[in-house]
Amino acid sequence: MMKKLFRMFLFGLLLFILSKAFIAFTVFQVLTDIKEQYRNDFLLTYKWISSTMDGSIAIEGIELTPYVMKRTFDIEEITFQYADYYSLMTSLPKLQKGSLNQLKSVSIPHIQTELKGKSLKELLSQEVSPLWFFPFDIYGCGAIHQLSPIDYQNMGINNWEFSLSVDIDESKQGNDLLSITLDQNEMGRINLLSESPRGSIETLLKQKNVQDLTIMALKVEHQDAGFFRRLNILCNKEGADKRSTFSANAAIAWKNAMYAQGLLVSDNFMELYGTYLMQGGSLSVEAKKEAGFLLTNLMDLVNKDVIQYFDMDFKLNGQKVMRPELYVDGSILFPPEKQEVVEILPDTEDIKYQAAYQQIEKAFINQHIGRKIRVKMLDGKEYEGLLSSVTEYNLELTQNLAGGVVHYPLMLNEIQTFEVWINQEQ
Repeated sequence: MMKKLFRMFLFGLLLFILSKAFIAFTVFQVLTDIKEQYRNDFLLTYKWISSTMDGSIAIEGIELTPYVMKRTFDIEEITFQYADYYSLMTSLPKLQKGSLNQLKSVSIPHIQTELKGKSLKELLSQEVSPLWFFPFDIYGCGAIHQLSPIDYQNMGINNWEFSLSVDIDESKQGNDLLSITLDQNEMGRINLLSESPRGSIETLLKQKNVQDLTIMALKVEHQDAGFFRRLNILCNKEGADKRSTFSANAAIAWKNAMYAQGLLVSDNFMELYGTYLMQGGSLSVEAKKEAGFLLTNLMDLVNKDVIQYFDMDFKLNGQKVMRPELYVDGSILFPPEKQEVVEILPDTEDIKYQAAYQQIEKAFINQHIGRKIRVKMLDGKEYEGLLSSVTEYNLELTQNLAGGVVHYPLMLNEIQTFEVWINQEQ
C-alpha cells in the first residue's frame, strides 16, 4: 500500500513538474514569437518565468525599449491571473491568438522610465490622429503646450513611475466588463470601466481594429495627486499663491482651443475645467448608449451635443455638475464655401434711429457680423461684444479684454434675446 501511494505521489509530482515546464515553455515560445515579429519596433528582454498553483503566471525582470520613443521601460513583473491552474495550462496557449478564455486579470505593479525621449502621445500619434489628444494639452502656460523633461524636473518629478492593472469580467447581462487602473503617482490616477457586447474585446485583440469596438457604457475617473498644484507653480506668472488666476486663464485658453477645432463648450463646462485645476480632487464622467456605439460612427456626433447624446453625468469631488455641454460644430469641422452675404434692409426712408440697442429676430443675425451686439441667454447670462461669425447652430461673440481677446461661442437655441447697437440712420 505504501509503495502504491509513493508511486502515485511520484507520478503526481512528475505531472506537476511537467505542467510547470509546459507553462514556462509556452510563455517562452510566445515571447520569442513576439520578439521576432516586432524586432524592428522594440527590444524586449526578461529574466524569469514562474507560475503558481492559484492559476497565475508571472514574467519578471522585463526591459522594453520602443525604438521610436528612445527610452527603456523597466518592468518588475507582469502577472496573468487565470481562474485556476487547469485553466492556466489549457487557455494560456491561446492567449497569443487573442483568446481571453478564463483570463481574469493582468497586473503590472511597477513600471519606471526616464523622462527623456519621445512621449507616449508621440508614439500613439503615429496610429491615431493628434486631434484626439489636443483637449488634454497644457493651457494657460504661455508657449508651453506639452511638458518637457526639464519642465517635469522643475515640478519635482524626475522619473515616470506608474502601475497598471486590467480586470476582465462579465456583467449580469452577459456583456464584457473591462476595468483598467493606471496609477501614475504624482501625475494622478485614471480608472476606466467599460461595457461591451460579449466577445468584443477578444475580437479587438484578434483583428487589432479599434474602430470596430462597440461601447455600451463607459465610466472614466481621474484623481489628481497634486499635479495641478505643481503645474500652477510652473506656469503661473502672477505668483504661485494665485492659483485661481492660472486656472481661469487656462480654462479660457482651453475653451478657445476647443472652439478652433469645432468643439463648442458651454460656460459651465469651461468653469468645470477651471475649478478642477484649482481644487484638484476627483473628476468622473459616465456615458451610456444601450444600443452601443461604434467608433466608426463618429460622424453621428456632428452637429450634436455629445454630452446629451451619450447621456453623460459629470461629478466633481462627488458633486454632480449641472448642464455641461460639448457641441460638435460641423460648420467648423467641415466649413462650407464662402458666399457673399447681401444685407437686406427694410425701407427706412422716413425712419430715424437713435443710438441704442435694437432687438433683432434671430433669423437675421447673420446680417450683423462685425457689429456691436448684446445677447441674453435663457439661463439669464448676458454677453456684450462684437459679432465675429454666425453658423447654422451658433454665433461667436468677441470681447477685447486687458488680458487679450476672448471668443465666446454661443448656441442659437439658447439665446433669449439678440440686440444690435444702432448709432446711425439705417
